[in-house]
Amino acid sequence: MMKRILIVDDNLMNLKLLKTILDANDYETLSTESGLAAVQLAEEQQPDLILLDIQMPEVDGYMALEMLRSKKTTQDIPVIAVTGNGMAHDRKKMTNCGFNHYIIKPYKITTLLNAINPFLHGFDTAGEIHANNLK
Repeated sequence: MMKRILIVDDNLMNLKLLKTILDANDYETLSTESGLAAVQLAEEQQPDLILLDIQMPEVDGYMALEMLRSKKTTQDIPVIAVTGNGMAHDRKKMTNCGFNHYIIKPYKITTLLNAINPFLHGFDTAGEIHANNLK
């Protein structure tokens, strides 16, 4: 069964790029340009992973994450921030707010795939079991 990934980004070009990469690597993708719509879509579709942009109008990535974590049906879905904010304080904030991981734009395709792999398959590219999946 294909793993399902929800992509959330208000920038249509970024959204299409992620969708193209993930579709080409045999993932089923859902997408939206809105943080609020992402929460609703996650509740309805129960994706295996969410890739969430941080800077979005109305409901930003932090607020969307808080909403996802507050709902019993979505609280355990891994969420990876995909952002251009890569300073040390930004990375610390993402970690402290409860993101499972983050990917800094611009990124290499291999970086993206290596980041999502442990959350979808339970191991890294070397085939070792990922510690986050041992809970």
